[in-house]
Amino acid sequence: MRFFFGFTRCPDVCPTTLLEVSKRLEELGADGDRLPVLFVTVDPEYDTPERLRAYLSSFDARILGLTGSEQQIASIARVWNAFYYKLVEPDGSYTITHSAYVYLMDRNNRRAGTLTFQDSEGEQLAKLRDLLAAR
Repeated sequence: MRFFFGFTRCPDVCPTTLLEVSKRLEELGADGDRLPVLFVTVDPEYDTPERLRAYLSSFDARILGLTGSEQQIASIARVWNAFYYKLVEPDGSYTITHSAYVYLMDRNNRRAGTLTFQDSEGEQLAKLRDLLAAR
């Protein structure tokens, strides 16, 4: 399992990361089916299940959207040491600053590492293959 915390109106980190994850899943082929990916919204106020579904339709179909109450999302983010906070603008609009890691979970539901934007494509693929080998 892999987790990524983000939101559908994110202008850069989220679409870039989800595109990279989509590419890695494609490169893994059928083995990618063994690594489900959850995109956990940190903006449940805006990101309804319908909006998540529409947003994620642009990426690999193995990436699933997850939402919940603010408390539920905060709880799972704490478990993974993911951070996020809302920045409200003077006009009332807002954006959300958030961590940019893809968190990897092993078969025992423990954190097994992260994919970062500093990792090369080859490093990301190697981490995923290592995770698959440990399953």
